[in-house]
Amino acid sequence: PNFSLNNLDSLAKLVSLSFETIDTLIADESTFDSNQFGPGWMWDEGHWWHAAPVNALILNDNCVDFFIQPKTIGEPINLEIIPNTRYIKVINNSYTVSDSLNLKKFSINRDWRNQTNNFTILGNKVQSSLIDTLKRNIHNPALFTATIFAERLSHYKVPIKHIKTGKTHRSATPHFKHLSKSLLQINQNMMHESDNLTAEVLTKTIGSLDSIPGNWKTGLKTIKSILADSAKMDTNDMKLADGSGLSRYNLSSAQNFTHFLDYIYQSQYRDSFVSSMPFGGSEGTLKERLIEIGPDIRAKTGSLSGVNCLSGYIFSKRYGPLAFSILINGYTGSSLPYKQLQDKIVTLLRNY
Repeated sequence: PNFSLNNLDSLAKLVSLSFETIDTLIADESTFDSNQFGPGWMWDEGHWWHAAPVNALILNDNCVDFFIQPKTIGEPINLEIIPNTRYIKVINNSYTVSDSLNLKKFSINRDWRNQTNNFTILGNKVQSSLIDTLKRNIHNPALFTATIFAERLSHYKVPIKHIKTGKTHRSATPHFKHLSKSLLQINQNMMHESDNLTAEVLTKTIGSLDSIPGNWKTGLKTIKSILADSAKMDTNDMKLADGSGLSRYNLSSAQNFTHFLDYIYQSQYRDSFVSSMPFGGSEGTLKERLIEIGPDIRAKTGSLSGVNCLSGYIFSKRYGPLAFSILINGYTGSSLPYKQLQDKIVTLLRNY
């Protein structure tokens, strides 16, 4: 799930040393099933990074990065787009302004309703604004990956006649291999950045069998079996619909979370699991929270509209490690007061 543009460029360079021309480039994503959006995901998640389509051939989080820098007042905002590819089309109707009076909200929108990769940029940025970076997901990530691969091959003087998605023949001979980061590194990135795509990829990988592509149903069934057999949890008391928690169909209790946290802390996987979780003031979802506590908390956030959760471990001065889970839902408006309440509770328990 962490396959990068640099990784793809290295592959293109290696291929260019072995092939002078390629007739057809086939992007094969058949390791997983064809369902790219989880059951219970909200229909209007649209183009956001956290709702990138889930498939087996991933590049750059299945997203495009927009680097935004205001320039001359009255002129369009300067954009750097990575990857710079013909796969997307961009209409830039944004402008640099001198101050915040009558400032029009800045936005980058993909026409996801029509399943296109047409992006429209609207609104204003004040000239004194710092460079900003926004990520937006793309439609048909396998073809996205294949197109950029073809562009990099062209850069290395290897022309390609045709690009398509499909399934490679079983007798195909591998020429090159890429080794991913370790599972521990992948998990650390997922936990710190709250990377939904990685969570879904891991779930579908768990559900991948020799004769069956990776899918949510098989993966989640296997996860529930592990929870029941190893952690001795009553899985009838929960409902799992996806791997990341983005689905509105997921149902669980704080007791389930603390039960699992207690189990994993007593297991051989404790150090790996605890080290993967963000701590107060660290990079990721706790970067601006619980800074004064620092490593005395290891916790994972979880949020949807009207939902904000925090679960993990508090290393109490008196009692040592405490497993906790605070699940807040059903509210409207800003999540800030509920985050502040969670932080107050955590701080109290840590100092107790």
